[in-house]
Amino acid sequence: MTEDRATRIAAPLWATGQVAVQIFRDVPSLLLLFYMTQVLTISPALAGVAIFVPKFFWAVICDYTVGLVSDRWRTRFPRRHFLLIGAVLAPAAMMLLFGGADAPTEQGRALHVSMMLALYMLTFALFSVPHLAIGTELGKTPKAGTVVMGWRIAFAGIGLLVGISAAPILIERLGGGTGAYRMVAMIMAMTCAVSLIISWFGAKEGLPEEREQDAQPPISAWRAIVGNRPFLILFSVLLLQLIAGGLSYASLAYLFTYNLDYSQPLAVLGIFAMITSVMAIVAQPLWVAIANRKGKRFGLILASTCYGLCLLSALALPQRDPLPAYALAVIFGLFNSGCYLNIYAMLSDLVEREKEAEGFSRAGLYAGVFTAGDKIAFAIGGTLLAGLILGAAGFDSGAALQSAKAESGIYVAFAILPAALFIVTVLMVGLLMREPRPAAGK
Repeated sequence: MTEDRATRIAAPLWATGQVAVQIFRDVPSLLLLFYMTQVLTISPALAGVAIFVPKFFWAVICDYTVGLVSDRWRTRFPRRHFLLIGAVLAPAAMMLLFGGADAPTEQGRALHVSMMLALYMLTFALFSVPHLAIGTELGKTPKAGTVVMGWRIAFAGIGLLVGISAAPILIERLGGGTGAYRMVAMIMAMTCAVSLIISWFGAKEGLPEEREQDAQPPISAWRAIVGNRPFLILFSVLLLQLIAGGLSYASLAYLFTYNLDYSQPLAVLGIFAMITSVMAIVAQPLWVAIANRKGKRFGLILASTCYGLCLLSALALPQRDPLPAYALAVIFGLFNSGCYLNIYAMLSDLVEREKEAEGFSRAGLYAGVFTAGDKIAFAIGGTLLAGLILGAAGFDSGAALQSAKAESGIYVAFAILPAALFIVTVLMVGLLMREPRPAAGK
C-alpha cells in the first residue's frame, strides 16, 4: 500500500479504535469517583485512594509490559491482534467496574471497586498500547504523521461524544442509581468492542510486513527511554497536561452540582461534553494546518496557553444558567484537541526518525510509556488529587449542599490547579523543546 493510500484509507479505519480508548479512559475518569461518593457513599479520600492504587502501580506494569511484548512478538503475533483481544475482554471489564458493590462496609465497597479496576486496567493496556503503536508507524513522514494523528483526535472526539456526553445523560434519565450505571456500562462496552474490530481491519491494511530483525532492539528498553531527552521532555509535558485534565474531568460533575447549582447537573455535563467533542472533531483540520505551516511546537504552545486561560475563565460562570458553560465548552474543545494532536504527532515523528536512523522501531515501547503515563496522570489528577482536595476542603459525600470551603475546593480542583499546570507546560515547551526534524530524505 502506498503512503498516500495508507494515510487516506488505513488511517481513519485504524483511528476508529480510539473510540474505545477514549471511552475506556474517560468514563471512569469522569464518573467513577462521583459514582463511588454519591451512589456507593464512600468518602472522597478513600474513593480516591481506591482508584489511584490500581491505576498508578498496575498501569505501569501492564502498559510497559504490553509495549515490550508487542515490539518483540510482532513478527509472530502482529500488534493488531491485540485489538481483537481487547474487543473480547472490554465488555466484561467495563460492566464489572460499574457492577455495584454489595459489601456492608465502606472499606469493603472501596476494595471491590479497586479490584475490578485492576482487571479493567489490564484489559485497557492490552488494546490501548498496541493501538497507539500502530498509529505512530502509519505515517512515514512528519506531514503524514500529523494527518494520522489528526484522525486519531477526531475519533477521540467521537469517543468523548459517546462516553462523557451520552453516558451521563443516560444515567440521569435512568434514575442515577446502580442499575443506571450498569445499563450504561453495557452500552459503552459494546461500543468499545465494535470500534476495536473495525480498527483491527484498518491496521491490517495500513502496515507493511515486519522483518524479524526489526523486533530486536540492540539496547535495553530502559536506556532507550532514560537516554532520550526529546522523548522525556515530550512525555513530561503530556504527563502534566493529563494530570490537569484528570483533575478537571473528575471535578466537573461536582462543579455543576454544587458550585453552579444546575437542576440536572449530569444532563448539563452530557451536553457540555457533546459540545466539547464536536468542537474537537471540527477543529482537527485547523490544527493540522497550523502544525504543517507553523510547526507542532508553535501549535502546542498556542493551544496550551489558550486552554489554561479557558480553565480560569470557568471561575466566572454564573449559577443556574448553563448557557455560558456551553459557550465555554466550544473553546475547551478547540484548544484541548490542539494540545493532544501536536503531542502525539511529535511522538510519531520521533518513532519514524529513530526507525530510519537505527533500523528498528520502538513504537510499542514508547506507546506503552505514553499510555501508562496517560493512566498514571489521570490516577494522580482525576482520583488521588481530586479526592484529597475535596476531602481537605470538607466535602460531605452524598450531601445535597456543601460548605463554602468545599465549593472553593471544587474550584481549585477544576480550574486553578489545572490552569497552573498548563502554564508550566507552556514554559517547558518554550524553553526545552525544539521542533522535530524530519528523517533523512523525508
